[in-house]
Amino acid sequence: MITFNQNNIKSPDSYLRNSYLRLLRGSEKNDFGYNNKKSNKMTVKEYSNGEITILWKPEKCIHAGICVKTLPQVYNPKEKPWIKVENATTVEIIDQVAKCPSSALSIKAL
Repeated sequence: MITFNQNNIKSPDSYLRNSYLRLLRGSEKNDFGYNNKKSNKMTVKEYSNGEITILWKPEKCIHAGICVKTLPQVYNPKEKPWIKVENATTVEIIDQVAKCPSSALSIKAL
């Protein structure tokens, strides 16, 4: 348990909130001395059907599973490649990608 006294200028709430915000921002060092700076390069994987390309950013994905539940014939995490764009119409894919809560999935028109 962390104890705070009158000499300590940070309250427990502000200390935790500020630590959390530093971690989210990817600040140079966290309270434990580790560098959390996020790389500017995000992995982007592309899956195309000739009309559109699905862009998937794995680092952004929160694994809500909406893609798998909505179009299981397209998204199957147990298979490689896990996205098979040819198994649904372009309109179905565009509608599903719009429901991605983390925006890890997006569309690039060809």
